[in-house]
Amino acid sequence: MHSLPHLTAITGGIGAGKSVVSSVLRAMGYQVYDCDSRAKAIMDSDAALRLRIAENLDAPEVLNSDGSLNRQELSRIVFDDHSKLNVLNSLVHGAVKADIRRWLARLAAEGVRRAFVETAILFESGLDSQVDDLWQVVAPDDVRIRRVCRRNGLTPEQVRARIAAQSTDIPPHFSRPVTTIENAPGPPPPPPLQSPPTEPPPPLSPPPSPLPPLHPPPPTLPTPLPPPPSPLPTLPSPLSPLHNKTTTTDAAASVVVV
Repeated sequence: MHSLPHLTAITGGIGAGKSVVSSVLRAMGYQVYDCDSRAKAIMDSDAALRLRIAENLDAPEVLNSDGSLNRQELSRIVFDDHSKLNVLNSLVHGAVKADIRRWLARLAAEGVRRAFVETAILFESGLDSQVDDLWQVVAPDDVRIRRVCRRNGLTPEQVRARIAAQSTDIPPHFSRPVTTIENAPGPPPPPPLQSPPTEPPPPLSPPPSPLPPLHPPPPTLPTPLPPPPSPLPTLPSPLSPLHNKTTTTDAAASVVVV
């Protein structure tokens, strides 16, 4: 039996930047379950779920003639009647939680030890009971409004109404670790540098006089050079013979006669 991966919930209000955090995690190689996109995919692919939605809402008009979901009609019905919105959520959230359990089991079989789930309604859906910790993404309201207006083409008033309808408070019964991620723009860039002066810079100082030579120059030779000394005297030739020297030796004595 494989142990399930450690599951971290990524939550936050509309425009806070949950998807940015999820995108960074995916780029790092982590598995992230997007509840919003998966809920839409499940409703599109599960014919039995679509029939239960139509029956429990008592609204057959939410189904097109081919059995597909008429999302525009469904939105009109549930947002005009809060009780019907709760019915829809209970059906869809139950299907999503079952899908997450299958997803986690598959990841466990693959040896995955850490996974993430992105959801805007963690506590409303009851998914908080399945997670091990929570990352809450926050941003100032004015930043959130600009993001959603640019992304969804809504007016600021419409975005403010959606923000007011969402609850981002963490209930006191939730005892798992919570990490807050602030997803807001950084400080404004520093002012541009002043333009350089238009007048030309002052001329450079003249270079210093050359340094004196390290050693004094060699002495100057006289010109012209003096003649070489006179030649050596000529030796007499032939050399005078040396005096004759005769040496006589006998057994008794040696006598040198010169």
